Amino acid sequence: MLTSMAVIRERLKIVGVDCPSCVYSINRELAKLNCIQDFSVDVASGEALVEYDDAKCSLGDVYRAIRDAGYDVVKEVAVFSVEDLDANLARVLEEKLGKARGVFECRASISTSMIKLVYNPLALTQQDIEKALRGLGVEFKRVLEEARLSTGEREYGLLARRLVAFAIGFSVVLLAILSMLMNVHLGNYVYLLAVSSLVVLTLSYDIVLRGYRSLLRFAPTMDSFVALSSTISFLFGILFLLNVIPLRGEVHVSSFFEASAGVLGFVGLGLYLEERIRKRAWRSVEEHVKKLYGKAKLISNEGVIEVDADSVPLGALVEVKAGEIIPVDGVVVEGEGYVDESSFTGEPMPIHKKASTRDPVLAGSKLVSGYMRIRATRVGRETILYKIVETIREAQFYKPKIVRLADKIVGYFTLAVIGIVAATATYWSIYAGDVSKAVLFVAAVFATACPCAIGIAIPMAVSVAVLTASRRGIVIRRGDVFDRVLEASVAVFDKTGTLTTGSPAVRRVMPLNNDPDISEVLSYVCSVESRSEHPIAKAILNYCSEKRIELKQVEEFEHFPGLGVVGRVNGLTIAVGSTELMDRVGVDLPGSVEKLLKEIGERGGTPIIAAVEGRPIAVIEISDSLRPEAVDVVKYLKSLGLRVGIASGDVQEAVKHYAEILKIDFYYYKLKPLDKVDVVKRLQLSGEKVMYVGDGINDAAAISVAHVGVAMGGGADISKEAGDVVITSNKLSDVVFLVEFSRRVRRKFLENLFWALIYNTILLPIAAGALYSYGIFIKPELGAIVMVLSDVSVVLNSLRLLNVRTQP
Repeated sequence: MLTSMAVIRERLKIVGVDCPSCVYSINRELAKLNCIQDFSVDVASGEALVEYDDAKCSLGDVYRAIRDAGYDVVKEVAVFSVEDLDANLARVLEEKLGKARGVFECRASISTSMIKLVYNPLALTQQDIEKALRGLGVEFKRVLEEARLSTGEREYGLLARRLVAFAIGFSVVLLAILSMLMNVHLGNYVYLLAVSSLVVLTLSYDIVLRGYRSLLRFAPTMDSFVALSSTISFLFGILFLLNVIPLRGEVHVSSFFEASAGVLGFVGLGLYLEERIRKRAWRSVEEHVKKLYGKAKLISNEGVIEVDADSVPLGALVEVKAGEIIPVDGVVVEGEGYVDESSFTGEPMPIHKKASTRDPVLAGSKLVSGYMRIRATRVGRETILYKIVETIREAQFYKPKIVRLADKIVGYFTLAVIGIVAATATYWSIYAGDVSKAVLFVAAVFATACPCAIGIAIPMAVSVAVLTASRRGIVIRRGDVFDRVLEASVAVFDKTGTLTTGSPAVRRVMPLNNDPDISEVLSYVCSVESRSEHPIAKAILNYCSEKRIELKQVEEFEHFPGLGVVGRVNGLTIAVGSTELMDRVGVDLPGSVEKLLKEIGERGGTPIIAAVEGRPIAVIEISDSLRPEAVDVVKYLKSLGLRVGIASGDVQEAVKHYAEILKIDFYYYKLKPLDKVDVVKRLQLSGEKVMYVGDGINDAAAISVAHVGVAMGGGADISKEAGDVVITSNKLSDVVFLVEFSRRVRRKFLENLFWALIYNTILLPIAAGALYSYGIFIKPELGAIVMVLSDVSVVLNSLRLLNVRTQP
């Protein structure tokens, strides 16, 4: 039974615990929650007992703390398809079930109408969860994980239906045009009836049913009008063909079959292509994850064997060598090395990880140098990387706001047209006593009132705007971006790689006291660093290359992981590294040097000390550099009234330094990927609309949940897939262009909608026969032609966006 209590005792089984250091790491993370009453672990079995105050935290918080420490727990997953899952019901389920005993996590996806529960099998059963769902009055079905992904066959069947319907609709339209232009009857209307029946009743039945369902719920959409116009035109065509209603000379039977088959054929294919784009976006994300995972070198009794990363058993050992991608989340149990986690943490410098402290590592990060054996604690879908991808998946498939606006307008328009049709049919058939005129004017209303102009007013402008933006190097991935950009009230930037270049480099070399010429100092330093593979060594060597520093012969060399290097050059002992290295080799640092090191740290830099024969001779400042356009971009956004902030995984000193230079309103530091998500969500819950700009894997989830997410083109592929906008030029100044261009696009939206609505407002009364007594009326054919002309006017107005200057 799912219940909530004051103090909870939960039995867990933790994966990857094999020593007291592991328990210490977990305890350290749990202590941050300030709700743990007691925690004990049996290292041999991994079984743990935790007591926590659920008024202060939930089991989900405990679960995430254990994962943050680099470990995981034994758990099971249940996925349910929920009927009529909307935003309100999703919120209720996440709140009620997410805080219940035994539940680690509950997530609802409106786009798929599914909920996913991660639960503790030692405390709950699937029957308990189903009972809780029934208690909440939810209609649900259990879904197998494999079933969620097996959509290929169904998709191909849908594609076949859409393509056949489009081909039939296109051929029927051609026949109808020939019939009208040549003023001849092509004769075989039975053929038109047969193929139109196939489209309306079989190939596109789902669109018709969906449209009528929306109408019956008194929430008509564009599908509703498509369904109404196609089915009524189809029925009129049958009535005319069977001569149940006498046919006036002005009307051709082909017009009605063309309307039904043509509209459904074109609309159906359009809807399919839109859905394909969405699915392709997700498949692209999955492909990038596969590339990041690749293969794993599994250590077994038979030696080292290569296997798929997601097939590595929990608790197994994997081997990683320098330059390889780490394939699993886990802890280092043998060896050490420098790991590049910049895509997760934003920290530009690789982090020293070693077995003695059981340091955690993440799948998707890179071992820059060294050698490690890692005990897998999370693999495949349970890794931090996949969690980020899953957040993207659940956040990216929302119906664009602008399309919802068009749907709403067309919905009201549909009701108005129904009213006009009813009034027209009633007046001309009953009061005027002329059924043929009633049919003629009803057909004219349907032909004239086709909502194509309204329907394409926004999509056409979006399409042209997307093309124009792409010429600037800006990829727009969703149609409502332009409106969302203008709605943003807060802009949040990642630091490393977004506001900065993301590449460590030598900023200055400061000789100490009256030491030799700077070139001589660099010659010693670079000679020793030439033997190192560390990224800081590469930055120093790049600097020496630019300065044309000549390297000397290195007689001895020793690398101290995490500290620096020591070598002999021309018989002199050279030490280059941190203060800890200087302590180890007996170099005393005077107070002036200590002060200099502190100043460098406050600027967000990394100080490197060079010593010769036990005497410090220089301090080298290594740091990231601010993008030259960053100051102007922040200033521009603030001039529009936006609050500007930084969300970074880097240390406080570095973030604070850049925040002060840019005059940032607020900043966050040492954030994990999902911490950034929380920052965005908190801001948006407080009423703000966030534009998030980032580049790394650690930004991907935050980009996907922000009101508008902007991914820099030089960053990780997953962040690009998550972004609503991708700046492929990698120029931060294009954020300014995006805002200015969005203003022009919004103006074009309003112009197109205005002309489309004016057209319908003027012509619909005429189509209904309001001016017939003056000899002015619209035939269905003429109504169709005018309707096409209104579409053309919208297209031409949208094409004016191509004239926008896109060159910087």
